[in-house]
Amino acid sequence: MVGLWTPGSSLPPVVNEDTLIYFVAHCTQMLHLTYKYIKLYLAGIRHSYLQLDVSTPLSNISSLLRLQNILKGVRKVQGDSRQKRLPITYDILCNIWQCLEHYGLSEYTKLLLQTACALAFYGFLRCGEFTIRGTRFSTATNLCMSDIIFHMDKRLFVLHLKASKTDVFRRGVNVSINAMNRDVLVCPYRVMKNFHHIRTLAGARACDPLFLMDNGRALSRTFFITTVKAVLSRLGYDSQCYNGHSFRMGVATSAVKAGIPDHLIQTLGRWSSNTYCRYINVHPDRISFAQRQMSQRDINN
Repeated sequence: MVGLWTPGSSLPPVVNEDTLIYFVAHCTQMLHLTYKYIKLYLAGIRHSYLQLDVSTPLSNISSLLRLQNILKGVRKVQGDSRQKRLPITYDILCNIWQCLEHYGLSEYTKLLLQTACALAFYGFLRCGEFTIRGTRFSTATNLCMSDIIFHMDKRLFVLHLKASKTDVFRRGVNVSINAMNRDVLVCPYRVMKNFHHIRTLAGARACDPLFLMDNGRALSRTFFITTVKAVLSRLGYDSQCYNGHSFRMGVATSAVKAGIPDHLIQTLGRWSSNTYCRYINVHPDRISFAQRQMSQRDINN
């Protein structure tokens, strides 16, 4: 695309479907890019043209039938490179929780990870909503101490997410997380109350990171996922099948198993559509039971 740019021109080159097909072919044959990254590049081209207020066929990619067929062909030839992901259900969460008790970590780090796991599960959180990438912490987007508000009379706390995947305008969203019964092993309210109290006693300010590691830095995505995977391996699970999104998948799966209605799961997970359905792992026995239920006759007719 750069080679087509007219020297000295402030406008990008005119793009048509043929140009885009050649671009996809170049990415596939010469650059050896995967389908995923080719789609990402096309999205980048579209975004650049939109910023310059220049028309491009990518504004309505569904109308580019030849390009769509080429992309489908690339995907078919390359195969599905997506790695299998499994959910961290409540049972697995309990196993992780108990394993952390004897994992050889400091008392603070153990509590930090237990709190983060509980928050990720009960809050239906994406990993990026409570960890940071790299080492850079931003009070504008990352979790701070002030983003947790306790309501002792109601035995719940409110988590304020300043930024999330579906909140494109950064309006922020509040997530209420309640206390569990005393006999429940993993209670997000109890563990958060304990952790927040320890951070406060240590002199944490309102603008400081909520989750702070022993090295004085905000909880990183790498440290969190690496540690959780190591714990899962010790427990006998295939850690390669789990990642930071497994908590969000797991709580959705556990919610279905508990009989929680679909619309409530969608609300709890802050899904704007029914895409949450693809996160749910349904056991074959439940499918069989549902089909048998559908075949029952109404005795009143």
